[in-house]
Amino acid sequence: MNPTHQVHEIRPPETAHEVYRLTDDGLWVLDDGEWGLAFIGNDTGPMAWYFGVGYQRNIAWSWCKNNQWRTHGPGCHPNGNPWHYELTNGENEWGGSWGRDEHPNGVAGRKAVNECCNRNSCANGRGPRYEIGDSGIAERRLRVRDTGEVVTFPVSINCMYCGELEIEDARLNQAEPAPTAEADDG
Repeated sequence: MNPTHQVHEIRPPETAHEVYRLTDDGLWVLDDGEWGLAFIGNDTGPMAWYFGVGYQRNIAWSWCKNNQWRTHGPGCHPNGNPWHYELTNGENEWGGSWGRDEHPNGVAGRKAVNECCNRNSCANGRGPRYEIGDSGIAERRLRVRDTGEVVTFPVSINCMYCGELEIEDARLNQAEPAPTAEADDG
């Protein structure tokens, strides 16, 4: 199974304030330190935070080395695309759309953007996604809901275009997990 198709929970950035969490009942409650599908609040402006569900059926991880997304990639990448993609289960194509809009994280993300906009007349949205270097993963603010496993970066990815690539910055996996309500009770 593509890891991006699992239901994920997040935590907002530590710099966020006036934060509300979307409950499983669809209510917005003042952030109580629990993980959730979506949050709204303020950071650099009105924000909605949610897991960024992938657009393509088979893309598990993506990586744009050094974030140079405007440059041409290696010669083996079509049209000079600088992005590297790791696919799931031995697939060899992106796979196209897969119903991400009905996925619980996609639904929660839209609810968060809508609620943020209703409260502030505008909304900015972002959240962790399966991209090497993603700040939400680096800060350990993304986990798989069913297992509670915090998502970390792989040591390498198998790019569909150019094969196995080592991820240079292994220290990205060494951040402390995001605090939880249980951790604060001790």
